[in-house]
Amino acid sequence: MMTSNDESELRQTARMVESRQIFIGTPKTVGRLAARVLSTHAVAAEQATSNLLEAWIKVAGAEYQNSTFVGSVKRHRLEITCSNSLINQQLTFQKQRLVEGMNREVPSLKIKDISFRIGPVQSTRSS
Repeated sequence: MMTSNDESELRQTARMVESRQIFIGTPKTVGRLAARVLSTHAVAAEQATSNLLEAWIKVAGAEYQNSTFVGSVKRHRLEITCSNSLINQQLTFQKQRLVEGMNREVPSLKIKDISFRIGPVQSTRSS
């Protein structure tokens, strides 16, 4: 059986707990959180791709803008697709200069090599 002193103490404790509670809004659903994270990563990836493309054009030169396609960087190796074997060979001869230039422009990637391959060049830039 509770005494009046116990009831008073219980009410006082309840008021103290209520005063310390913070309302932070409705809980977020997992789907909304996942969508927000994925969209943030997509924007970051798009920005990184844009930066990589700009760096490539600056380092390789505008003459290669429409005949090469910048792929991804995997294990510190930049993948470049060339429209034909002549472009592939010209860039292969300049590989060391291109690696050094890309590391100056985008040092965070720490590019150690560039691999060139021949294939269809997707146009992602406005001429």
